[in-house]
Amino acid sequence: MGATFSSTKQKPVDFERHLLGYKTAATSLPPECLREVFEYLDKGSLYSSLLVNRSWCKVVVPLLWRSPFRTANGPSLETAKIIQTYITCLCEKSKAYLISNGVILSPLTTKNPAIFDYPSFLRELKFVELYNAQQSTFLRILIAEQLFKLFMNRCPTFEILSLSDLSHEAPMPLVPLLTGTEADTCLIGLKAFHCVSKHGGKRDIFRAMSQVSEILETMWVGGVEQEMEVKALSIFIRAQKRLKAFKYSWDYQTRLQIILIETLEALKTQANSLTTLHFEYCNFAHCDSLEPLATCVNLEIIQFIQCIYLAEKMRPLAKVFFPRLKTLGFYCNFLDSARYWIDP
Repeated sequence: MGATFSSTKQKPVDFERHLLGYKTAATSLPPECLREVFEYLDKGSLYSSLLVNRSWCKVVVPLLWRSPFRTANGPSLETAKIIQTYITCLCEKSKAYLISNGVILSPLTTKNPAIFDYPSFLRELKFVELYNAQQSTFLRILIAEQLFKLFMNRCPTFEILSLSDLSHEAPMPLVPLLTGTEADTCLIGLKAFHCVSKHGGKRDIFRAMSQVSEILETMWVGGVEQEMEVKALSIFIRAQKRLKAFKYSWDYQTRLQIILIETLEALKTQANSLTTLHFEYCNFAHCDSLEPLATCVNLEIIQFIQCIYLAEKMRPLAKVFFPRLKTLGFYCNFLDSARYWIDP
């Protein structure tokens, strides 16, 4: 009994010894291994990991600052703090430029240097978060322009760039920022591009992007209304080498996205890689046929959401065998659209 009792008493001690060993091993892992583990942690767990030691902190900070605006719900105190941190990273010349134009900067942004090179960690940017961070339109332009230049200079590569949700009136000179030498470097590896917007400069944006980004995997666009915008979008699509997903959508509260055959012909050039097609709130009245999409035999997902004037234009697709097709969706479209797939 004595031996058994002694063994039982030692179990907690053994557990604590093993636990201490695990902690020691974890804190001594090389940065590459830590980064692989931290990729699976949520934001709260990452914040807790910051406090373990300096080496963990150096690994966690870049992960938290890859997409800092993703968890910030629109203009908020959190967004303001993110913007303030980035302003701290501006060079003295840029800070002086903002101050001379009436931007009041916090003493924290002008006196204390940033602990980390936060802009270099950025991989996902939703531009509207920069633009809407200020009440004044003039200040919006000044700050957004300087921060975008900062990202272009310091970020080695973007993975996701969103120019969506900018209003038509937003006088933001985006194109010069997308055509500089820095853009050639940080946008060349871009994987996803979103531009569902009322902004009037989409034609020039598409043309500029077609010059610097050729390996997009995902493209989500909308609000393409002018003929020159359609042509520029077609050029942008044709410039891609491995586009996998394309989504065309618009704001159902204002108007539907008009689909032209020219856009479908451009998508035809991506037949070898294209696996996903989404058409949402689209008007096919001016499109004679969906036949160009019949060559995209690698499609796995085809969805039509709140689209009109499909009907007989679906017939060419209904006659094609898509061996990898997993999802074919019609959501609140006219019933005739789906009928041609059932009885071609």
